[in-house]
Amino acid sequence: MPQISSHRMDKILFRVDGGKVEGLSMGHVYRTLALARELDHHGFCSIFLMRDIPEGVQVVKNSGYTVQHIPINSSPTAQALAMIQSDAVAMIIDIPEIDHCDIHRARQSEKPIILIDDQGGLSLDADMVVNGNLVKESHSYSGNIAKRLIGPKFCILGSEFKHPHRLKKKHSAPQILVTFGGSDPSGLTRKALAVLAKNSIDADFIVVLGPAFGSEDEIKRAVAESNSQFTILKSVESLATLMLSADIAIAAAGRSAYELAATGTPAILIPSIKHEQPVALNFAAHGSANVIFPDQIDALPTILSQLLNDNTTLENMSQLGQQLIDGLGCHRVASEIARFIKDNAPIKKQAAAHC
Repeated sequence: MPQISSHRMDKILFRVDGGKVEGLSMGHVYRTLALARELDHHGFCSIFLMRDIPEGVQVVKNSGYTVQHIPINSSPTAQALAMIQSDAVAMIIDIPEIDHCDIHRARQSEKPIILIDDQGGLSLDADMVVNGNLVKESHSYSGNIAKRLIGPKFCILGSEFKHPHRLKKKHSAPQILVTFGGSDPSGLTRKALAVLAKNSIDADFIVVLGPAFGSEDEIKRAVAESNSQFTILKSVESLATLMLSADIAIAAAGRSAYELAATGTPAILIPSIKHEQPVALNFAAHGSANVIFPDQIDALPTILSQLLNDNTTLENMSQLGQQLIDGLGCHRVASEIARFIKDNAPIKKQAAAHC
């Protein structure tokens, strides 16, 4: 892929991390890449400031964007300093559990600060906060925030999820997509397949491993003796296409849950980390998904078989998902960011004394 030029005016700095690290999924990287591509259409050039976590860094580089490296164990102060020293016109931060003092430090520059967050409950001094979470309890913020883009209307997904259409079935057996994100640090792929492989389910299982997933050997061994059909894929070019052709998907409740809703794919969601639990439960409450918690994974074959025998429920789940997530959130967010940067001169603010 050709390198995207970073020598134009109007650079935007993305501060993001991702990789095979517990609690730090690749979803943050994919989300910021989707937003960067959308901002390209508004005349901006995106560069990425990332800790040296190889899986995330490589995905960004492979997408054609420039990566500025910071040591993996660098302090929050050092990370804020690296942001301040950038010549970008704005900074977009997508890091879980961001410290409000880090925001204050970065505010020493004259650059607008845009925070992408999922969990809420923060006191912020930022120009804009973007939170596309379905869970209303995560939407509260305090502090000095000039612009708030809140709710699933602003869920950031890639352009392939705009106006998707379900694909006509070309397969006789039901097709089940199994995907647990770019790295799956919780090992849910292996756990789910171990349970499914023991049961003779008349379906074709398409198992997608992300680019930051480890060895495939353990996954292949888990399904080697199964009577069901398993196809193992890694780093697929278009996950959206696989979602659109799947009858049901088994996935974690992070970014994939929103993608599945946008594609109208009925889902069985298994939260991979604590903050995914309310997301999964909210999708279930809206009718587009079922939920299994990791300690209930032995029930997965039973729930899957029940859904496969209930076409009416599957059709309803598909429609409800697309009503909830329309896939246009990234376009809306990029338009708001571009308008804000072009219409508002940044105001320099001193960091709070206690930070």
